[in-house]
Amino acid sequence: MAHVFSGSLAGLAFVLALVLNSGMLFLTAALLAVLAGLTQLFFWRKRQEASRPTYQPIEPRDELSDLGILDIRPKQKVSPIPGSGSGVLGDVVDAEPQTSAPKEKSPPTDKDAGLTAAEPELPGSSGDGAMVAGPDEIPLTIRPVADQEYSVRYANQALDSRVILPCLEALAAVTGAQTACLVERVENSLRHRILAIASRSDYARTGGQYTVMVPYVGQNARPGSVHVRSYNRDLDSSLLRYYSEHTSIHSLAAVPLARNNVDAHILLCDSRRADAFASKALRAVITQFARTIDHVLEPPAGDDEEIMAAGLRAMEQEMERARADEQPLALALVHLNQSGTDGDAASGYMSVENRLLEQLRDSDPTIRIERFSTYTYGVFYAGDINEVEDWAVTFETQVESDPVIGHSGVSIGVAMLADRHETADEFRIDAMAALEEAFESGACTILE
Repeated sequence: MAHVFSGSLAGLAFVLALVLNSGMLFLTAALLAVLAGLTQLFFWRKRQEASRPTYQPIEPRDELSDLGILDIRPKQKVSPIPGSGSGVLGDVVDAEPQTSAPKEKSPPTDKDAGLTAAEPELPGSSGDGAMVAGPDEIPLTIRPVADQEYSVRYANQALDSRVILPCLEALAAVTGAQTACLVERVENSLRHRILAIASRSDYARTGGQYTVMVPYVGQNARPGSVHVRSYNRDLDSSLLRYYSEHTSIHSLAAVPLARNNVDAHILLCDSRRADAFASKALRAVITQFARTIDHVLEPPAGDDEEIMAAGLRAMEQEMERARADEQPLALALVHLNQSGTDGDAASGYMSVENRLLEQLRDSDPTIRIERFSTYTYGVFYAGDINEVEDWAVTFETQVESDPVIGHSGVSIGVAMLADRHETADEFRIDAMAALEEAFESGACTILE
């Protein structure tokens, strides 16, 4: 507080010197100001010394030679039991160089393959898999690893096993399924052929054909939709004919793929838990895997006439289903505005067309998509005119923000199914008229 007091006196003396015009008071004020500054400097240095860390001198240590230690070398090393794969410590082996001839190796015994339940535990290990370190051992922690090996892995020769099998294994890993497989319906009957399968069960079949008593999905099942059967007891074995023996399964998910004819290919995965596929988010994941596998399957070869014929067959199926269920149906023709040419430009443009297909699939997982011609896809939307209009506007916005096809843009023409559409071709003609109007006006056009 001395520096504060000295500063206050210096200020008071300076004020009095101005009022009284006294030279002596000016001199006194100057001396008091110098005293206040010196006092402030003194206290500042004291605070600095108080906050400065102190260091203790390091005492000299004894040399190793003074303690009788002449050399440092590893005393022991740990070798695992051959074939155990569990990380359990085996016999201790001396790490010093050996000068004598090595011992002959003895033939492997049952003990070399790992510990059995009847054998005592080795020193340094505990019964629950956690390693207890001794005085000369490195502490280790052994965590049990879930068995991810698949007992059965099969893919038809027509498929690329390097692609399809990892897809099925990934699906089984994500969903916790015991088996994931891809089957094909034979001639639209209850007979099925196994195309690919990955299973943790030894009873899973490696290929072949079988007949089920109950279809996995209904005849009018929408491609990409997940159909789940769950029971607290075992599922009917007639559904699980891709097993050679009875297996305890409580839940089954089936997804018809869009490739080739509807319901021709079905993706299946099962689980021993009744609630394995109850989550909506997990069913969305299964749908995404179905799309991926759909891409893996090679599309059927054909010219423009064959592609159009396949599109008309799809229209007939969707019209029949909509009228049977008494639900509205819209056919939206989506056309990529930019046209490809020949040569490199055409091959580069095809990747843009594939991007359009991906965007259509991402716009709504429930819609069915069929290719009608080059750069044109047909979308079957089960909804009224307001719902399909909302979807079309949202999709146009989605395409505009896409870095790949945003510069091209799309034209969308929609026709609503009506009583006047007696044939699929009449339905298509109205959708084509709406598409032509949309291409000329630049806005989505819907015909009721």
